[in-house]
Amino acid sequence: PPQSLWDSSLKKQTSERHSTTWDWSDLVGLNDDFNRVVALFHEGRLPQTLLFTGREGLGKTQFLSKLAAAFLCQEGQACGVCSSCQDVAHGRHDEVLFLETQKHYKVEHAASIHEHLSIQAASQMVAGKLRVLPRIVLMPNLDRLNTQGANRLLKVLEEPPGNCMILFSTSRPKQLLETLLS
Repeated sequence: PPQSLWDSSLKKQTSERHSTTWDWSDLVGLNDDFNRVVALFHEGRLPQTLLFTGREGLGKTQFLSKLAAAFLCQEGQACGVCSSCQDVAHGRHDEVLFLETQKHYKVEHAASIHEHLSIQAASQMVAGKLRVLPRIVLMPNLDRLNTQGANRLLKVLEEPPGNCMILFSTSRPKQLLETLLS
């Protein structure tokens, strides 16, 4: 059977899409927030776009990846064992676009979000029921988005396609354009 993602022996590895394999075992103090967001998702009451803020090193990017796993999990809860959770953890799930940069996000990054969200989502069995999977974008460090990229991203955020989740995080919310926060 696949190794659980909460096994602390799971190490960071190189994957096809990004350089991190997520180990959610060291996400401490965020369980209540995680459970609240997942419950809202399953109730159909979660906004399509979310921005998570907090100090540097808090685990916001890991939190975003765990949410993506929960939204796509075959058990509906981020079990850490099913193929969907494993694919999210290893950066190879087709429904997830993970953007990361060490410098600045550019217009091309925002354009790739639009392209990813325009593709029709797949369906899978979740907790014994067939459902359409959400298309998900994970974009940590949103404050690294340049002005041109922010303007391009606004076009996507103004009218996001149905059945998508766009998850951002930042430790510097005051550096974001006001139009992104509204």
